Amino acid sequence: MSKQQNNNESITSAPHYLEYILAMKKNISLPEIPALCFISYTSELIALAQKTFPHYSINIGCTNPTFVHFFFPDNGTHFAIARGQHGSPMAAVLIEELIALGFEKFLVIGAAGHPTNAATAKLQVGDLVVAEKAFVHEGTSHHYIHGMTESNSDANLLLLLCGALTTRDIPFARGAIATTDALYRETKEFISSLILQDVLAIDMEMSALYTVANYHGKAICGLLFISDLIEAEGNWQIGLLQITMYEKLQKTLFEVLKVISQHHEI
Repeated sequence: MSKQQNNNESITSAPHYLEYILAMKKNISLPEIPALCFISYTSELIALAQKTFPHYSINIGCTNPTFVHFFFPDNGTHFAIARGQHGSPMAAVLIEELIALGFEKFLVIGAAGHPTNAATAKLQVGDLVVAEKAFVHEGTSHHYIHGMTESNSDANLLLLLCGALTTRDIPFARGAIATTDALYRETKEFISSLILQDVLAIDMEMSALYTVANYHGKAICGLLFISDLIEAEGNWQIGLLQITMYEKLQKTLFEVLKVISQHHEI
């Protein structure tokens, strides 16, 4: 099936939802919206930013909180961080609403598994992966582009992210990842197929985030840290990182965030 963008107008829309929220929540005051928004799947990264920079937060959620945090460094390069929503459908909802707010660029930071053979693992828990593209094994992307099999990062943000990691002498891998809807249906056959495609990581949001951003003409790129190894032989090594390693990793990610926030206009 060939890819075809679905340009049929939707009755429901993120701008309409935000109009409703802003009308109902009288206490929300929107600051000037910067171009760059990080989507973070770790609260620790947000906490580090809150300890470092003056900030202001809003909740655009209706039945559940959806926080967007605005940061105002002294150098004037303002940016925001939104707490990531889990699963492709809710990730798509979130980025639609962030786009409706006025953001133009997105850097996604989150966790992922590494599909591997036991004896030939290319990555270990804590390693970083820059997602050049994401293979679509989720259902959300098809509502935007029929026949979607993969979605791509923005070339300029990709170079900027790789440059930020290199500048800080932070090791990373770069390549394809895959996104699935079904965390607990990662079978031997599925993992083996990903290994054959040289897929470095598997998550539950990235391809949908890339698809929605591309659909709306916005720039996006993703940085993942490996949290577990899924071996084709049938073993799942869960590496919910040791406290000391995890804290060090979050500080590393925060260093990347600072570099990107200062230079994203390049």
